[in-house]
Amino acid sequence: MTHCRLGDLAITINCDVQENLGRIVRVIGIKDLKPWQDKGEVFVWEVEAISEASPLIYKYDQCLIEALRGPVPDIFLRPIRGEENGAEEANDQAIEQTKD
Repeated sequence: MTHCRLGDLAITINCDVQENLGRIVRVIGIKDLKPWQDKGEVFVWEVEAISEASPLIYKYDQCLIEALRGPVPDIFLRPIRGEENGAEEANDQAIEQTKD
């Protein structure tokens, strides 16, 4: 089970790049299970930064690159939402469909 679901607003936590801590993003797509640095294979979402003033920072070959959209592992995200509305089952079904 994932922490986030499609359409969620989420806050970034425990990031590899410390500049990303506390960024607010919207989950916009499913990337599926992917190897992620030293974390092994993890579920990865496509996200979009809510503010152009607070882009995501990615590290490629020792260079830092700013981006408004990009991949983020579910383990680095915590959703910002109110009451649960039963959408978790639909989210899990959407994830399962990507595996087929």
